[in-house]
Amino acid sequence: MSETGLNEAQQDAVQRGDGYALVLAGAGSGKTRVIVERIAHLIGDRGVNPREILALTFTNKAAGEMRDRAAQRLGRDRLDAWAGTFHSFGLWVLRRDIDKLGRNKSFTIFDDSDQLALMKQLVKGLPANFEQVTPREALQWISRFKQDLAAPSKDDVDDAADETFTELWSHYHAALSRHDAVDFDDLLVLPAKLLGDEAVRSRYGERFRFVMIDEYQDTNRAQYLIAKQLGEVHGNLFVVGDEDQSIYSWRGADIRNILEFERDFPGANTFRLETNYRSTSSILDAANAVVAHNKKRLGKTLRSALGKGTPIKYHEAENGDEEARFVVDTIGQRTTDGARAAVLYRTNGQARLIEEALRRKGTRYAVIGGQKFYERKQVRDLLAYLRTAANAKDDVAIRRIVNIPPRGLGSAAVARFESRSASQEIPLSQAVRDAELDDELTSRGRQGVAALVDLLDTLAADRFTAGVADLVETIIELTKYDEYVRKSDEKDFRTGLEVIEEFQSACTAFDKREGLGGLDEFLQELALMTDIDAADTGPAPVTLLTCHSAKGL
Repeated sequence: MSETGLNEAQQDAVQRGDGYALVLAGAGSGKTRVIVERIAHLIGDRGVNPREILALTFTNKAAGEMRDRAAQRLGRDRLDAWAGTFHSFGLWVLRRDIDKLGRNKSFTIFDDSDQLALMKQLVKGLPANFEQVTPREALQWISRFKQDLAAPSKDDVDDAADETFTELWSHYHAALSRHDAVDFDDLLVLPAKLLGDEAVRSRYGERFRFVMIDEYQDTNRAQYLIAKQLGEVHGNLFVVGDEDQSIYSWRGADIRNILEFERDFPGANTFRLETNYRSTSSILDAANAVVAHNKKRLGKTLRSALGKGTPIKYHEAENGDEEARFVVDTIGQRTTDGARAAVLYRTNGQARLIEEALRRKGTRYAVIGGQKFYERKQVRDLLAYLRTAANAKDDVAIRRIVNIPPRGLGSAAVARFESRSASQEIPLSQAVRDAELDDELTSRGRQGVAALVDLLDTLAADRFTAGVADLVETIIELTKYDEYVRKSDEKDFRTGLEVIEEFQSACTAFDKREGLGGLDEFLQELALMTDIDAADTGPAPVTLLTCHSAKGL
């Protein structure tokens, strides 16, 4: 071990000079430590300006850990290097340069629910001659193309479904542009496109002389191009990954990025981290035997620093119920004295029987992958109001709150607003404003529209001077949203009110944090929050989650 506590392989990787480097880091081999020590080596030993370092990973939690550990290693209160997720970096670039693509810098980020709401409208509006597809299918089809930095061509249409998807592709992107919005894929696709311009690439490449990528095996085509284009300016690209842990191909990850690294970056050095500090030999021997069957791998053999350990046990149950009983009984035998356990499964649907068995035993548990706090109706309603204050062209947000709480606007009235918006090519918010003079609306409806417009104007006027919590308080007060929650869910209204109170607390906590940019940054932070970042891994003795979620944690 070196003075820093690194083994020889880790030390060699950390002290690698300039150039391209691939660190093949097996599970539990200290890959995060290598990145932290690499940052510390560049800043502390070589005197590199922290602002010239860019470190990218996949979750906010991983990025936060990277920043905190590097700052602690250097004996500093904070790390001035740019360390964050690919999506947050993409957003940072777009806020500065998206106008070069003819787009507005004050765009909104559409999350999964927003995309689905938009696509439902688009599918509903398709002519009858198109084949019926679900909104989710259409979004998945579009995402596959975008992750590969490709666009569908009508010349390549193979069947009626593809023809529908291609038509929806055009309508979907036209709608995003019309609403001044981007989706999550755009946070990677558009920066990759911007960096294709030599002047833009040179500017960002000069800013970030040292580029580091964590979990490189999980990168898709767009992320690969972002890393490649930035790294090539100075020839400094340091990536850490493990081809044996590539499990995200279903969401666009391309294992060729790591397998072909040495071909893509001539002169690259490869380092193998094969000492595992997390698992015993009995576990690693089984894992090595399984992964040896993988056909596409660069190859490494993990060795344990913990000794042999207890043998792995295998239990074959007769059915799902018996399996759940066995799992819960085993947990009961082993989680004494505050010990904790995790149950992993392939899909979320497999959790039900385990949950039922845990409830029968009276054992507390937490599920990662259940309904998230920020997906609750009350939160999404209040967020929609905030989003309209930040972007008046956000039709998805307007559509959500136009009659919440009820303002005497039935489905026919809302349909007229949407028809006027489409025919006149104006934002839905403008169509709603014009509705104050709509003779077909009831008196209550016109009063409701007038009150909504006044509220939106108030929020827009206060967004730069008031805190987020104050804006939320204004929304609740002027819409009487708490009364709406009481009336709409008589049996469970207390839970809804608790959700509102908790959301207000979150807004207040955000307002108290230093160096934050108000409403826009609040909305950006929520939009970039991943499932893993939102996961509650608190003190419950049993945690249930998928294998994919476990890897993210």
